[in-house]
Amino acid sequence: MLGKLSRRSFLLGSASALAISRADAQGSFCMCEVAGTPASVASAWQILPITGGGYVVKFAMHTDGTMFAGVDVCAGYVRSTALNQTWTNIYTQSSLPSDVTQTPYAAGGLYSLAMDPSNSSNMLMTSGPSGRTLTGLYYSTNKGTTWSHVSAYGLTSDDSNVSNNARLNGQRIAIDPNNGNVWYVGNGSGLQITLNGGSSFAAASGIPTGGEICGVAIDPNSGTTTVSGVTVTTTIWVGVNGSGVYKSTNGGASFSLISGSPTSIGHGKLGSDGQYYCTANGTSPGNLTRISTGGTVTSISISHNGLQSFALDPVNPGRLIGIGPDNGEIWTLNAACNSGTPTALNNGNSVCSAPDAPWMVLSNAVANASPGTGFAQGWASSDCWWDPLVTTSSASLTIASSGTLGPFTVGTGLNIAVGDTLRVTNTGTYTNYMLGTVSAYNSSTGALTLTLGVSEGSGQYLGAASGGSGSFSAWTITKERIWVSTGVGVHYIDAPQAGNSSQGSTVQFTITDQSYGIENCVALTCDVWPPSAAPVVTVSDRGLFYIGINPLTATAGQPGYGPYYSTSLFEGSFAAYGQNAPSTVIFSANFGGSSYDAGISSSGGVVGTAANSNTTSWSTFGTQPPHGWLAAASSTNFIACTWGGTISYTTNGGTNWNSSTGGPTLSLGSAFEPIEPLVADSVTIGTFYASQGTKLYVSTNNGQTWTSSGTLPTAGNYPKLKQPNGQGGHLFFSLGLDFGSSASSLAALNANHPISESFYFSSNGGSSFTALLNVLEVIDFAFSAAAPGQSYPSILICGWVKVAGTYTYGWWRCDNFNPASPGTGSEVWTSLGAYPFGWYDTPWCAGGNPSRYNQWIMGCQGSSFKIFGNTSTAWP
Repeated sequence: MLGKLSRRSFLLGSASALAISRADAQGSFCMCEVAGTPASVASAWQILPITGGGYVVKFAMHTDGTMFAGVDVCAGYVRSTALNQTWTNIYTQSSLPSDVTQTPYAAGGLYSLAMDPSNSSNMLMTSGPSGRTLTGLYYSTNKGTTWSHVSAYGLTSDDSNVSNNARLNGQRIAIDPNNGNVWYVGNGSGLQITLNGGSSFAAASGIPTGGEICGVAIDPNSGTTTVSGVTVTTTIWVGVNGSGVYKSTNGGASFSLISGSPTSIGHGKLGSDGQYYCTANGTSPGNLTRISTGGTVTSISISHNGLQSFALDPVNPGRLIGIGPDNGEIWTLNAACNSGTPTALNNGNSVCSAPDAPWMVLSNAVANASPGTGFAQGWASSDCWWDPLVTTSSASLTIASSGTLGPFTVGTGLNIAVGDTLRVTNTGTYTNYMLGTVSAYNSSTGALTLTLGVSEGSGQYLGAASGGSGSFSAWTITKERIWVSTGVGVHYIDAPQAGNSSQGSTVQFTITDQSYGIENCVALTCDVWPPSAAPVVTVSDRGLFYIGINPLTATAGQPGYGPYYSTSLFEGSFAAYGQNAPSTVIFSANFGGSSYDAGISSSGGVVGTAANSNTTSWSTFGTQPPHGWLAAASSTNFIACTWGGTISYTTNGGTNWNSSTGGPTLSLGSAFEPIEPLVADSVTIGTFYASQGTKLYVSTNNGQTWTSSGTLPTAGNYPKLKQPNGQGGHLFFSLGLDFGSSASSLAALNANHPISESFYFSSNGGSSFTALLNVLEVIDFAFSAAAPGQSYPSILICGWVKVAGTYTYGWWRCDNFNPASPGTGSEVWTSLGAYPFGWYDTPWCAGGNPSRYNQWIMGCQGSSFKIFGNTSTAWP
């Protein structure tokens, strides 16, 4: 089993910065208003930097060092392999076509991606909301700055949805290295080919339909041929999961099945000698298969759980690095990967370095520091690539047994940095090599100096057992760096090759995080914001993050992570705090399947940091409540309820939990989605409210017994029921998310919104509700402190507000709400933009600071959190 792959099994398919330059686009922050003059706002949306956090399921590398990463729920990113760079999000409101960005519900994952081998500015991707036949093909000629919808490809269902393990499989799309207008585009229904840059497509002859395309590779050294008057590369390989490996030797005009090829395929890549390698499907990865240019099939046995992804040495086809699933062993296949059956060496234990995301080190999310393991359990890899820096020279080199080498001349402008480990080989022979660490490199002149003595066991210098000397008449220099995409981001490993079998698992290496700029947590809640304290946000798979460092001015990801580091959290995480006891925060998370845990902090949710990894502010409840939604009335009185279950309560801080009577059975979307059906009264301790269908339930005795108090104006699967701090008996209610799952086109999806459901207010504990005018389909809402000169908390909504007679989607703030006269249309709504920071994603949750005016957090289904506030304001 791939422990973490059920992480989003209910998202989208249910019932229905440091990373970023402050100069980047802040989203469409306009000053539209309704029924009045907007307040002056000296602030804007920014990234709330956590860094990483969700599955990078597609990953491509260009020979010029450009990397292209895609996330399963939302967003795509590009950057170079040069260190200290930031990933740039290319899945934004301004980069995507307008037919996509008319509604937030069209946002979705990147299921496939590719770059033109001859020009990395030319990119392809398929993207769309999971679970619908709305996946489209998009093309960019400027490295993702803008995308065009390839209409001839149409909209199609894709099987790489967020709950499918096959989404870790790769190489669905390829662009011909000899003709950038020739594309091979695959999905779960077959392979389509275009010879004219997407103007028209035809099904590939000989490739079966209904099988997942996951191993497209074009041999750039096979020459060219002509198909329908178009020059194309001659040899193309295609892996079809469920059927086998197919090969074309006539430029894709037809394909034939390779006899004896495996039917379970996850990744397929070509070595520099033209041989094809593939691993098994991501649901059950195993051995490596090699297929020669003549069609000879060889299975290479890999122990333990086998390989999930792999990288081939671009210089020497006899070397391969593979990443295993689950506990992620890092395997070395050296000396004979391209002939015979090489020995697979496990490289041993690893450590994580993540200065850009300190929480990864705390949580052990990347590395398992124990022999025989590499990546941490459950953080499977979707792909890995050798750093593409390769240069050659005819200059003769003489290698000493110690000291330094150089300066000698290599190429100018190369991706070489001081501290890099480089390998020098003669004509690419693995057993005849030298390792060195870069001590100096002049990118203008190409002068390079290496410090020798990098330990890798026998064979370190020119094949000598314990050092030696010699000379190269011709040489190749290669950066010893492997880039890996995983469940938490993108990382690199330097010099991961074991020197020989005697080293076994004794070699320790460092997995260095490079997720700087990738924000891909699945947000669940962000309204746990106690007065005069730092907020806590919860996410699927990870638990919670304590935002103790000012995210408005942060220069790194948040270090505060928890509440428990020893256990991986696979699914839904929820938290609540007691408005009558703001230092009390409670938390609940699922570990996958039926296993769950919940606990309490009496210190506002404080968790460990890089300097202090102890989570002493958190303790597990004496007995476990149902996993799912929570509400807290005091430091000891809480309620909890799971999906499809009844409410339990405790009056002794969680030492014991008891079943309530008379309450609802909360059969809502699921316990892994941003639903808030429970709330505690912020003034009257022991009074709770619960929503189910069109009924509102109330308990006035600590959650022990419940009565149906009133009728909610509407019913849905994702209800939001909240109360502003200090406003006893006041309730706001919205229907929440509405995915419009019946839509079969983007136009139909756009037409489905807004739905005719209002935003509702009750001043009498839910006995009756009043619809607020000029507002429809509120996805979520939150409250901050009152605006200057006002007495009622400021309200933030994500939804549609009527502007000049037309309902307009976005984030809107109301500062003048009057609880004595709701439903009169007197509310002034100020626009805070449609897509915070310009990132295009489906909004998931909202929260506000009860102690400061106009300070907000919003969370998305796949691009983590954004924060709105004034950078000059003190934190929290």
